[in-house]
Amino acid sequence: MVTLYGIKLGVHLMTNQFGNIVAKVCESLLRRGPLTLQLIVRFTELTPQQVKSSLLILIQHNCVTAFKLSLSSNKMV
Repeated sequence: MVTLYGIKLGVHLMTNQFGNIVAKVCESLLRRGPLTLQLIVRFTELTPQQVKSSLLILIQHNCVTAFKLSLSSNKMV
């Protein structure tokens, strides 16, 4: 888990390097952990296009990693 000061430092660095919108997306991910695109839009109150652009910047700079969850239909007995 990221400490409060770690989150503040990360948000400050993102704001200086990429601007407020990218920093807002990054802060949401730091505070809540892995989120879907829809949840990031809801929590940040940004448009889907702003969130997508921000995520692209974060991915290109290796700040976040994109992944896909595979939902298995196999039930454990």
